[in-house]
Amino acid sequence: MEILEEVIETSIKNKNLYSVQIEITEKCNWRCQHCYLPEYQHYGIKKEKLLELFKELRKLGVFELTLTGGEIFTRNDIFEIIEEARNLGFNVTLFSNVSLLDEKKIKKLEELYISSISCTIFSMREKIHDEIA
Repeated sequence: MEILEEVIETSIKNKNLYSVQIEITEKCNWRCQHCYLPEYQHYGIKKEKLLELFKELRKLGVFELTLTGGEIFTRNDIFEIIEEARNLGFNVTLFSNVSLLDEKKIKKLEELYISSISCTIFSMREKIHDEIA
């Protein structure tokens, strides 16, 4: 049995919360036509509150933590947040438009062993993508 299957099975057996998704900011550098965010300016939950929440989630047995926004990389403390989540043993997934990533940030994410990054490409045609995003 793979380790992930074992973690999920144990979580179900113990009736633990397995996965949590947290919107850490509404701030975003894009203005997608379909977006539900009204203003794109709210910075989000303070880092200290997030870290307290992470510790509580860990006590509850949460294994997988997804961070989403707005655009999570508009936060200047995003790498501290991710690092703390990883230090607590969370399997971290990120939802991002990835437009703010550069080689240095990608290297840092690699060093933090991020489980996955999910992003959306609205069209393979740049003009169509940019009209939607």
